[in-house]
This record gives sequence, C-alpha cells and structure tokens, in this order.
Amino acid sequence: MTRNVQTELKAEDEETSFQRWLPGICLIWIVAFWSRFLLSDLPNLSDPKDPTLRLDVLVNLPAIAWEAMFSQPAPGVESGFKYLSERLGIVIPALGMFVSACAFGRLLLRALRLISRLDPVERFSVSAGVGLSIVSLLTLGLGRFGLLSRGLFIVVLGLPVLVEGWMFVRDSRNKQGESTASESSSTRRNTKGIWGFLLLAVPFLTLMVLGAMLPSTDFDVKEYHLQGPKEFFLAGQILFLPHNVYTSFPFLTEMLSLCGMVLKNDWATGALVGKTVLAAFAPVTACGIYAVGKRFSGPWAGAIGAVCYLSTPWVFRISTIAYTEGALCCYVILTYLVFLKWLDCTKSEGRQFVVGQRWTFLIGFLAGNAIATKYPGLVLVTIPFAIAIGVVTLWRMHSLNVLVRHAVWFSLGVAVTFGPWALKNTLETGNPVYPLVSSVFGGADWGEQLDEKWKHSHGRPSALIKQPSLMISELKANAIDVTVRNDWQSPFLFGLAPLALLLCYRRPGIWLTFGYLVWILFAWYSLTHLLDRFWVPVLPIAAILAGISGSEMCRRFSSHPLPDSAFGQVVQRLGFTCLCILFFGTLVFNLVFVTAGLAGNNAFLTSYRSMRQLTHAVPMAIRIADEFLSPDDKVLFVGEAQVFDADFQFQYNTVFDRNLLLLLTTEKGENAPSESIDDESDAWDLLPAEEIRERSSQQGLTHVLVNWNEILRYRTTYGYTDFVSPKRLQQLVDAGVLEEVPLPGQVTLRSWDSLNDSYKAQIDKWGPELKSTGLDGVSRVKLYQLFTVRNDESL
Repeated sequence: MTRNVQTELKAEDEETSFQRWLPGICLIWIVAFWSRFLLSDLPNLSDPKDPTLRLDVLVNLPAIAWEAMFSQPAPGVESGFKYLSERLGIVIPALGMFVSACAFGRLLLRALRLISRLDPVERFSVSAGVGLSIVSLLTLGLGRFGLLSRGLFIVVLGLPVLVEGWMFVRDSRNKQGESTASESSSTRRNTKGIWGFLLLAVPFLTLMVLGAMLPSTDFDVKEYHLQGPKEFFLAGQILFLPHNVYTSFPFLTEMLSLCGMVLKNDWATGALVGKTVLAAFAPVTACGIYAVGKRFSGPWAGAIGAVCYLSTPWVFRISTIAYTEGALCCYVILTYLVFLKWLDCTKSEGRQFVVGQRWTFLIGFLAGNAIATKYPGLVLVTIPFAIAIGVVTLWRMHSLNVLVRHAVWFSLGVAVTFGPWALKNTLETGNPVYPLVSSVFGGADWGEQLDEKWKHSHGRPSALIKQPSLMISELKANAIDVTVRNDWQSPFLFGLAPLALLLCYRRPGIWLTFGYLVWILFAWYSLTHLLDRFWVPVLPIAAILAGISGSEMCRRFSSHPLPDSAFGQVVQRLGFTCLCILFFGTLVFNLVFVTAGLAGNNAFLTSYRSMRQLTHAVPMAIRIADEFLSPDDKVLFVGEAQVFDADFQFQYNTVFDRNLLLLLTTEKGENAPSESIDDESDAWDLLPAEEIRERSSQQGLTHVLVNWNEILRYRTTYGYTDFVSPKRLQQLVDAGVLEEVPLPGQVTLRSWDSLNDSYKAQIDKWGPELKSTGLDGVSRVKLYQLFTVRNDESL
C-alpha cells in the first residue's frame, strides 16, 4: 500500500514539474515557429531567382496597407465606393439562395427529428451545409430534365422558405412561456465577450464577399468550374460534354453557380451569384469549428479556432476563386461534428440507438456531399468515418445486427447525395466515377492513351515505397511547405495546433482530432499528386486544435497560478503579452496580405464594366478572337481551354480530351496512334482538303486559333498530342485548308531568352518553325497563330 502511495505521489510531482515548465516550453515554440514562418519565402508570389520573404512583407506592411487602401486606380479603370451599389444585383439573389438552402436544411433536420438535439450554432452550420447540397441536387435533377426555368427555380427555392418560416414562428410562439432567468449574468458577460472577439473576423468575411463578387481570373475556373455550368445554361439542359472531361466530375459547387445563372437568366452575372454563394461555405465552416471547439474546451476555444480559420489567406483564396475546396472543408468539419454527436448518442443502449441511426444517416449524407464536391472526399471523409462508425460499434460490444443497421443507414445517406452523380455518369458514359477506374468500368469517349495520360498527370510524382531515401527528403520538403512555406498559410494553424497535445493530452477528443488531421495529410501525401490545394481540407481540423491550444494558453498565462517566484511571474506576464502581440499582429498581417491582392483578386471597388474589360484580356487567345473575328464567325481553339469569357461561337477541348483538330482533319481521329508526346507526328494521315473543308462547313467553323504557349506548357507537364505541331499547321496551309491571318508581333511574339530551358528544348525538338530572328538580331518565338478556314469561294 505504501509503495503505491509513493508511486502516485512521485507521478504527481513529475506532473507538477512538467506543468510548471509547460508555459515556458509553449512560449519558446511559438517564438521559434513564428520566426521560421516570417523567414520563409513566398514561392508562388515571388521570383525564384530573387525570392521575397514574409519578413519583407512585414517590414513594408504600412506601405503595403496604404497602397492597398488609398492607391489610385489605373488609367481608364473605374473604381470607388459608389460602385458597390452594382453588387446589389448579385448579393440579393445570392442571399435568397442561401436562405433557401438553410430552410431546406432545417426541414430535413426536422424530418429526422434531430433539430432539437442541436444547439443554435450547430443547427445553423449543419442546416446550411445540408441545405446547400439539397439546392445543388435539385439543380442537377431539374437540369437533367431540361427544366432550367427561372420561374420554376424561384418557386422551388421559395417554397421551403415559406414552410420553414411558418414552422419557425409556430415553434417560437410555443417557447415564449419558457423562462430564461436561469442564465447567469457571468454567462451573459462571457457570451458578450465571445461575440466581441468574433467581430475580429468581420473584415475578413467582408473581403471574402467582395472578392467573391468579382469575375474570376483563375485558369481552372474559366476552364470548367464556371465553363461547365455556362455550357449547361446555354444548352438549357445538363448533358454530357465530350470535349471537357472535368464536367463529368461530381459538380456540387458548380450546380450552385448554374442555379445563379438560371436565377439571373444570364451566365456572366449568374456566375457571380454562384461564386458569392460559394463564399458562404467559409462562415458555415467557421461555425462548425466553433461548435467542435466548444465541445472539447469551451466557447473560447471555438471562437479562437473560428477566427484563426477565417483569417487564413487560403480561406480567402478558396472562397473567392470558386474552387471546390471551400465546400470540402465545410463537409469535413460538419461530418466530424455530427460524428461527435453520434458518439454521444450511442453511448447508451435502448431507444438511443434509434436516434443514433438517424445521426448515422446524417453522417452518411454529409460524407456523401464530400465526394459530390470532389472525388478525393471519398478518402478524406467517407471512408474514414465509415470505418470509425464500424470500429466504435464493435468496440462497444454491440451485436452484428446493430452494425449492419448503422452500415445501411450510412450507405443510404451517401447514396442520397453522391448517388445522383454516379447515376448521371453511368447513364452518360457507363462509368459511375468517370473518368476514374476506366480499366474496370470503361467510359464513353475515353481511350487507353487518354487514361494513361490522366494517371501520369494525376498520380503521385514518385513511388512512395520503392525509393525510401527520396521519400524522406520529399516528406521533409512537403511538411515544411504545408506548415510554414506555402504562400497562403497562416502561422496560427500549425503554430498553435501541436501545442494542444501538450496542453490537453488527457482529453480523448484532442487525440481523435489530431488523428484525423494526420489522416488527411497522409492521404494527401500518399494518394494525390501533391498539389497544394489538395491538403487545404486539413485547415478546419487544424483550426480546432489551434483554438483549443490558444484558449488554454490564454487561461494559463492570464489566470493559471504559477509558482510564487519572480521567474514564474515574468514568464506569465511575458507569455500573455507575447500571445496578444503575436495574435493581433498576425491578424493585421493576414488582413493586409489579403487586401493587397497577395491571396487573390483585390479589385473590390472596381466597376463591373472595367472588370469585364480586364478579365476578357487575361487569356490572350480570347483577346485576339475578340479583335479579329466578326459576330458570325466560329473559331476552333487549339490548346486554349480558358474560354469562359468568350461571348462568341467557338469549339474547344481540354488537354485530357480527344483533340478536335485531329478529329476534324483525320480519317480515324478516334483511333489515333497515341496521345503521347513521344510518338512521331507523321503517323497520322490527313483527309483530302475538300473533305476537311466540308467538315468545317458542317460545323460552322470559320477560324482556327492556336495557343502555342499553352501547348508548350502541356508538353512539358501533362503531355500533348504530337499531331498538333507547327509543321502540321503548315501542312494544312499548303493543302489549301487554312490561311494564316497576320497578327501584330507585340501580341504573338516573345523573346527567346525569356523562355525557360524546358520550353526551349521542346521548341528545338518539336517546333523550330516557331522560332525566328528579327532585323534587330533578337530571336523570338511565335506563341499564337490565327487561321481562316478556306472555302470553295476563297480558292
């Protein structure tokens, strides 16, 4: 007995010693991490030969802030607060869509009889996330049947608002007699303090909304995130687009853009409505972070985590560029939140398991939305939570029958949200996850060569197991990039998150959250092509841990009793002061970083007329077509897929689809020798000139515009068919099919010395005809060519 007591006392002494030094350890870590963060360069925002450090941004912060807020617009650009009134036509329908989504979500929670089991913040976040997916699914269903009618959409979106409004008023009247006197004055003061703290996120939210209402300049957005909905809108129906494989992905967020187009009856302004709705995923995610943080460590942990998340430049970026990661972050945190509710509910036996099955369905519903947003959601959300439900059910020694029931309800939830997308692809291509797993399911308009190119481009850059030495160095580089070096990362997340393990290591929820964080990063590192956007879904999980450690350190440094020593008092005061300076200083740094345009478009006050002129000029091919084509012309883009802003007739294909020029000019284009860049381009035989001209006439084509700059980029990355080459285009000119249109040199030519070595090597090997030397002796490269399609009358 005495030995056990002595052992316990020794453990308590060791714990006391550890707790005594813990604040100092945390303080040292924070200073070291923030220093490393500020001394890292910005790889995407600076010249690799002369990198810009974050410290450079910090030193020039006042000048950058002044320039961002008070600089004069460029000549000819209309900008000012008076142009904010133009945004009302975007905000009103976007707000209507969001309110309708919340109503849909609340109605589903009522149907599941779970709405009363959620507190107000949980109720808002879950209902909004659920409702946005319902609006997306309704748009998919109506669009498949060609019912993209503005009037019909107004009725469909307005009806749940009326129904839920009536039910909300009814419930409010029933609760009027309930007393709220039990709420203490200290609780009310604490709540006011939290709300005051959350106001720190308002500037970031404001910039997100203003940024979301700007036309996009991002390549992927103009290629498919908005281009796909635009084509569906113009066709009046959601259909298979064989020239754009990306439009066969699950399109949860893109359907919201299509819904905006239908409500505005215009694809250009409707896209801005959809982008604004997508920005709403950020505050919904922040509410989910608050709810989870509050469960683990109190409301201040949730509030700090929410502010850390919303102030991260990556969150501004994914909220304003119409990327899918904003929605994926939302469904990561909401699925986790509902899973925690499920854990609480299923602890006891009996009737609670009936309620638990409804929670299971909701988990599946949200996890299915993760896949419907982006295929990686399967491994980031759906699979881990399916396994977790099974493990917990078996761990608690429940019968196999209970496990089967939970599995059925979870699968049903996934089927409701992801099933329609799998059905759409099956009907259109025969492959429910087109273009993935084509070796098993096949797929219309998808051959072996295209599949190999896809796998090569989207596979992991190096073998994970076969090269262990390379793996270690690669792991180190990627770990640094994720935590500190990435341009749009915030020091809050990985600067604070690891400390949660030290400060709260006895709480099981901390380890569960940390395990999920590790899983997301492991899945990204081992299963993807290591694009930085693919690890962004880890941000809300890291924000939870950051909020917990932040609140715990504030408690320890401000009120936690330290030993009565001068050193202890100094550490306490220094730690609290350091925390305050770092926290508010980092908020200012991130706000200026975003405002200055370092995380995305910052033309927040620019008029839409000026913005349209600027965005049309971003793809040079679109600018050339605008200038040299008449309204009756129709152009075939070769190499150019950034076509959202084009308001004329055109055809195009993405790099992963069959090349339309090849299909137009060869006998068996669909059975071309290969899409690989390693094959000889002479392997194809051209059709007779008369037949090519006849095909062009049938399709209404009058011009061909080649973007050699994009083709060079593809040839040095993804690969591009050798059929398209300067020699091939000259063959078509010599055959009398095409005739080149002279273009100004300042538009089409670029200095040879400005090209990187990979481009130079490609041109020397594959397209020396693009290189020329002017009278001034300077070597240049032709990056664009425009051709007219000759008809019989022009011969």
